[in-house]
Amino acid sequence: MKLLLLALCAVAVAADLTVKDDLLHKQKAILKLLWKVQIPNPDQEQYRIGETYQPLQHYNNYLQFEKTKLEKLVNEVHQKKILPKHEVFSIFEKKQMQEARDLFELLYFSKNWETFYQTAAWARHHYNHGVFVYAFTTAVLHVPYQQVDLRGIELPKLYEILPNLYVPGKVVKKGYEAQYMQEDITMIPIERAHTRHTTVKDPQAFLDYFTEDMTLNQQYSIWHKSFPFWWNPERFSHDNNRQGELFMYLQHQILNRYHLERSAHRMPHVKALEGHHEIKQGYAPKMVYTNGVFMPNRPDFVKEKEYEHSKYVEAKDWEYRVKAAIDLGYVVTEDNQKVSLNSTEGMDILGRIIQGSNYQFKREYYGHLNTWAHKYYGQIQDPLYKYENVPSALQHFETAIRDPLFYRIQKTLNVLYKKYKDNLKPYTKEQLSFPGVEVQAVKVVGESRSSTPNTLITHFEEHQVDLSNVQNKEDTKVKGIVSRLRHEPFQYAITLNSKVTKPAFVRIYLAPKYDYLGNKYDINQKRWYAVEMDKFVVDLKQGQNVIRRGSMESSIVKKETETFRQLYQKVEEAIKNGEKYSEQKTVSNCGWPLHLLLPKGTKEGQKYTLYVVVTDYQEDRVPNTKIPTYQTPHSLCGLHHDTMYPDNKPMGYPFDRHIVSKEYFFQRNMMAVDVTVKNVM
Repeated sequence: MKLLLLALCAVAVAADLTVKDDLLHKQKAILKLLWKVQIPNPDQEQYRIGETYQPLQHYNNYLQFEKTKLEKLVNEVHQKKILPKHEVFSIFEKKQMQEARDLFELLYFSKNWETFYQTAAWARHHYNHGVFVYAFTTAVLHVPYQQVDLRGIELPKLYEILPNLYVPGKVVKKGYEAQYMQEDITMIPIERAHTRHTTVKDPQAFLDYFTEDMTLNQQYSIWHKSFPFWWNPERFSHDNNRQGELFMYLQHQILNRYHLERSAHRMPHVKALEGHHEIKQGYAPKMVYTNGVFMPNRPDFVKEKEYEHSKYVEAKDWEYRVKAAIDLGYVVTEDNQKVSLNSTEGMDILGRIIQGSNYQFKREYYGHLNTWAHKYYGQIQDPLYKYENVPSALQHFETAIRDPLFYRIQKTLNVLYKKYKDNLKPYTKEQLSFPGVEVQAVKVVGESRSSTPNTLITHFEEHQVDLSNVQNKEDTKVKGIVSRLRHEPFQYAITLNSKVTKPAFVRIYLAPKYDYLGNKYDINQKRWYAVEMDKFVVDLKQGQNVIRRGSMESSIVKKETETFRQLYQKVEEAIKNGEKYSEQKTVSNCGWPLHLLLPKGTKEGQKYTLYVVVTDYQEDRVPNTKIPTYQTPHSLCGLHHDTMYPDNKPMGYPFDRHIVSKEYFFQRNMMAVDVTVKNVM
C-alpha cells in the first residue's frame, strides 16, 4: 500500500538538485510535483528545492523574462501578495489569471530542464495549489522543446490531481473518513441518476452520465490549457494554429453531442439566451473545495441584478458588432485596418474574437463574449461578492460543462457561428467531388459475433477511479466507482472504386434523423447537428478498395490512460530496468473521451444517418505536416502546438455550409447509410 508513497518521498541519490535530462526522469519528476498538491510536497528533494531555490539568482536562465518583472513576481511571493493557499482559484478572475499567466511565463521561458524543474518545485512550495496546477500543466503542454523537450510526457488525470473539482462532496467526506480511520476505502459510489434509489425530480439529472463525466470535464479543461484564451502569439514562440476556428468547432461539437444525449431522453434542444431576464434553470453541483467551502448552488429563476445591467448591455453591444462584422465581411484591427472575414482565415479570426484570444483586432470594441459569459453568469447570484461566494461551476473549465446554463451560453455563441457559415456560398460540385472515386458501400459492424450490421450498442459499465488526493494523508488509498456510458467497439467497412492511385482523406459524420418529437430533420438541419466521428488518410489503388477502420482509431478520441499510480510504477520499473520510455514525440493530452464516442442509444433504437465523404488528400494536405500513423486526436486538438493543423479544409467540411439540395450536394465520393444505436444498460 505504501510502496508508491515511499517512492514519492524518497530522497534522490544525487547530491545536487537536478533530475536527469531524459524523458523517463522528467516524467517521474512531473508526476511527483503533481502528487498531493494541496499539502506541502511530500517528496523531500522537491521540498528542499522549493524552499531554497532563488529565481532571481538564476535570472540569466530565463529567456525573454524581464528582470524587473521577475523582481516584482518574487517580491509578491515573499510579501504574500499572491492568492493565499486556502483560497479558491478561478482563471476567470482577472487578477488570478494574470498571476497564473506570470507563473506560466516564468516556466515557459526556462532556458533548460534544470531551470524548469527547479522553478516548478519553487512554485509548488509557494503558490496556491490551483494556480500552480494550472500554470504548471499548461507549461508542460507548451514549453518550446528547443529549451525543454517534454514531447511524449503524459499528464496524469486531472481528476486524480484535483478530485474535489470532479466528485460530489459526500465522496470527499468519505475520503476524509478513511484518513481518520487510517484505512483504505476502495468502493465509494459516485451516484448517477440511473443508479439512484431515490426519485429524480430534475430531468436534467438524467444527462449527468454525460455532463458530469469526469474524463469529459477533464478533457475540456485540457483543451483550454492547450488553447488558452489569454495566449498572445507575439509574446510566445508560436501561434496556436487555427485556435479560433478550433474553439468554435469544439463548442459546436460539444453542443451537438449534448443535444444528441437530450434527444435520447426525449428532451428538446436548449435555447439561446435572450434578453436581460431571469435564468430559469438552476444547478446544484454538490461539490466542495479543498478549503471545505461548498461550490455555490444557483436556484431556479435567478434574476440578473439591475446594477449589473450595464455589463450586460456592453456585452450585447459586442454581440451586435460581431454580427455586423459578419454581415459586412470584415473586422477592424487596432490600427484601423480592415481585414476580410471571407478569406480562409475568416473563421479563425472570428473564433479568436469570440473566445477572447484576440490580440490583433479591436479588443475593446469586439469584446470577449465567451470569457465574459463564464464570469457574468457564473457569479449572477452574488456579482458584488456581498455574501463572499466562492466561484461557481461556470467559473472553472474543469466544471463548466456540468452546469445546464453552459449549453445555453454556447447555443448563443453558436448562433454567431451559424450566421457566419450561412453567409458563405454553398460548396460547388467541384469543391465537393473527387473525380475518379466512387463510394459503393458503407457498413458499420460491432465486434461481437452477434452484432447486427449498422446497429451499434451502448451500455453502462462500472469504472473505478483513484481519488486518493481527496484527503491529505499520504498512505491511504481512496477509490471511487462510477457507472459511465460505454459502447461496443465497432468497425467501419467502406468499399469504393478508384480510377486513380493516390492518398485520400476519409471523413465520417453521424447525424440525427429525427427530433425529440419524432419529426424528420431536413438535410440542412441534419448537417448542422452532425458530429464528427473520424477523419483519416488511406492510400487508394486503382480498382476496388475495401477500407476497414476501428472505432478505437478515431481521430476524435483520446484513449483511456493509466491511473497516476500505474503510470508512476511503469516509469519506476522502466528506470530500474534501464529501459527507454516511449519514443513517441507527439503524445496528445487532449481529445474526446473514447467511451463517449457514441451517443447513448435507446431501448428501441435511436435512428441516425452515417455519412462517409472521401476527398483528395493531395488537395487537403498542409505542407510540411502529415497525419500521424499512430492514434492522435487531431480533429478537435490539432497536433503539437508548433505544428500546422493537418487539414486544409474548413473544420466540419462539407457539412459546415448551407446545402442547396440533396441532389446537388451528394457526389459519387459520398455515401449515407442509416444506423441504429441501441442501449442495453
